[in-house]
Amino acid sequence: MSLKIDTTYKGLAAPNSIVTVAPKSLSIDGDILVFAVMYQSGPEHEPFHWENHNGPYDKDVADLYAQAYSYLMTLPEFTNAVEM
Repeated sequence: MSLKIDTTYKGLAAPNSIVTVAPKSLSIDGDILVFAVMYQSGPEHEPFHWENHNGPYDKDVADLYAQAYSYLMTLPEFTNAVEM
């Protein structure tokens, strides 16, 4: 799963950027889900930006990636993101 979003990085437009929860970045700290997100200009390109996020952890939902993506979609910067 990934998200597609038009964004800007360091003043440059980055249309159709792919946003992915980084593999092996998920961890749980009490009731907080901790994960890293990477931005790419395409699936064949290296990430041009990384950022960390802390979202709510729901112990009743087994899929941590689904929880991470659901949380991202609640953030204002991902309002126009489209699931891929």
